[in-house]
Amino acid sequence: FFRVFVSLFFLTHVCMCVHLLGCRGTITIDFGLWFVVFFSYFLVNLIDAAEVARVEVWNRKGTELSPSMFGAFFEEINFAGDGGLYAELLPNRDFEALGRGIIPQRHFRRIIRAKPPRNYTNTVPPPKGIPSPNWSDFQPWKLDARGRAAVRLVNFTQPFPENPMTLHLKVFSKFHPFARLTNPGYWGIHAVQGKSYKVSFYARNHAGEGPKQVEVGMDDNKGCNFKVMLPNWQHYTCTYIHTGDTTAQAVFYVQVRSAGSVWFDGFSVIPGDAEAGLFRRDLFDALKALRPAFLRFPGGNYLEGYTLETRWDWKRTVGVGPAVSRPGHFSDAWGYWTTDGLGLLEYFILCERLGSAPQMSIFTGYVMNGNYSEDTLEWVTQDALDALEFSNGDVTTLFGALRAAMGHPKPFGMARVEVGNEEREMEGYRRHYNEISSAIWARYPQMTIIASGPWGSSVKGSPCLEGLRCDVWDYHAYRSPKDMAAMWNFFNTYDRTLPEAYFGEYAAQSPEEGIQGALAEGLFLLGLMRNGDIVKASSFAPLFNNVNGTQWGYNMINFNSSSLYVLPSYYVQQILSQTLGPHLVRTAVQLPSRWRNDSYLNLTASMERRRAGSEELVLVHLHVINYRDEPSVLSFQLDGFPEFDSMVEVTTLWAPFGNVGNDLEHPQRVHPVRSRLAVPTPQRFEYAVKEWSLTVLTLSSLFC
Repeated sequence: FFRVFVSLFFLTHVCMCVHLLGCRGTITIDFGLWFVVFFSYFLVNLIDAAEVARVEVWNRKGTELSPSMFGAFFEEINFAGDGGLYAELLPNRDFEALGRGIIPQRHFRRIIRAKPPRNYTNTVPPPKGIPSPNWSDFQPWKLDARGRAAVRLVNFTQPFPENPMTLHLKVFSKFHPFARLTNPGYWGIHAVQGKSYKVSFYARNHAGEGPKQVEVGMDDNKGCNFKVMLPNWQHYTCTYIHTGDTTAQAVFYVQVRSAGSVWFDGFSVIPGDAEAGLFRRDLFDALKALRPAFLRFPGGNYLEGYTLETRWDWKRTVGVGPAVSRPGHFSDAWGYWTTDGLGLLEYFILCERLGSAPQMSIFTGYVMNGNYSEDTLEWVTQDALDALEFSNGDVTTLFGALRAAMGHPKPFGMARVEVGNEEREMEGYRRHYNEISSAIWARYPQMTIIASGPWGSSVKGSPCLEGLRCDVWDYHAYRSPKDMAAMWNFFNTYDRTLPEAYFGEYAAQSPEEGIQGALAEGLFLLGLMRNGDIVKASSFAPLFNNVNGTQWGYNMINFNSSSLYVLPSYYVQQILSQTLGPHLVRTAVQLPSRWRNDSYLNLTASMERRRAGSEELVLVHLHVINYRDEPSVLSFQLDGFPEFDSMVEVTTLWAPFGNVGNDLEHPQRVHPVRSRLAVPTPQRFEYAVKEWSLTVLTLSSLFC
């Protein structure tokens, strides 16, 4: 606006000069006109110079950066695992839920939200403890029998003693026997024409009755056919090929056309393209493309629950039987039944497939009703040691042998664990942390142990402040975009005598899910990088969200049964992770004095060396975040570096307004754009970054 005003001001003066001097001859007119034009050009350039941010970059080694700076935190919340990353398509597949908690079902109508609800947390708190079971509730399964059959849940016969409930179906009519059980999946099943699905279930016949004709499939398409003949439990499997049209709202069916009784249990439908037969393909690919250095699991509040019975008990998720034999449990932290098909082994396999270091959270005995029970201390300590033996022990150990029997003889080599999560009562935590961590270090002296750190409650009395060994402690912060942007210098004045920091949960929450929140997080992350001597890792939270089961309204990867979108926050982490480098180089930024106090333009520069055969490639990455509603011109001066190639790689994440983001209908509205820029003098150049943007300029130099 100011530049336009000045231009109009001098244009007016030009017109006045022409008018007043017109009678005095052509030479006088030309002289007056050129004088005013030259003077206008000079002043406008002075204004332009005042608008340029000046950036100096020196080839001097700065802060070393941890290779674990950017990781991921997976928690079973928002149906992130069951109904999400875990590829199983059938909720209540083993009839153990008994109506407890949120039941995912279609109610025979289309449910696809473009975005999660705008509240950040569920307005209805989940029940505390395990709700009373409803022994007649087998939702979301439904029976269509046209009056010719009935079903009930029974517990006197089952293929797995850990899962007592089975479904007894009795077909009455002998002339036109028919019964059809349906399961709508987690708010619809994505059935793709020509795609294969691995279907399995357990069934038994009634003694003395003829064989039962059973068909399984999706919608009204031809499925797999079986004869259930024997009175003892048998396992039935097939590869179902979907021949119908592609739909996101398919229903799985089990159809019986024989009179008499048949029992069912342990259904499973897994897409044929699931990663490792376990993980939904598109969600796994999105997580892998994020390139997390580590994966923290399984929580979070999900780890603890409100009672000992509702915590995540890793020992109930392992065993030599199939995944459908696991008893599952009710998570009162988030109010729904989980199959525990995503168990400890599956988390380790996920880390292995991602190429991410595993970071398991260890239960301390604390539950969210605020209590530690002293009689838990001995067994939770042993439980932690057993989990590490499952991960790291050889096949001669008890839990190493169990891991091998489950199909993975090679140890996973976990090198870091977190003892506790958002512990509130410091006296009890200090005692439990000391006992558990001391036992771990006695057996695994090189293990890195992360302690519960500052997150909201007072940390006065924390073991990290009372002389106990703390390798790292865990910070958590959920803020508005404005407040998180202001945290760009959060660790600048950090007391370096305190433990190293892991920022295990952060997000700049905003209802719009726009780029402003992502860039606020980016400013914060650049601050973590500049303080890499003390900050060693970070992870956004929550990671996944099924938009039909949202409990927390700001999540990195959002999906329904068939598609997904990511927040701009995803791309901020991805871009910074891909251009991290082992250390920063020194920079200085001089910003125009007229910028508003709440406007931020921030920058870091990292340097790395890569081998290319016999040659070495030196890369300098300039990370620029423009947290402003207007473009910014930067004048770069790079000193002490080798001669750079004139082509600069440019990665830009941008939106015209701060509230612009992605959704299911427009999943690529905000996404990175990569280009190349010709710069005649790479040591001295100007570049205009867009409003509301993250820009990375990568300069390269090749050495023989």
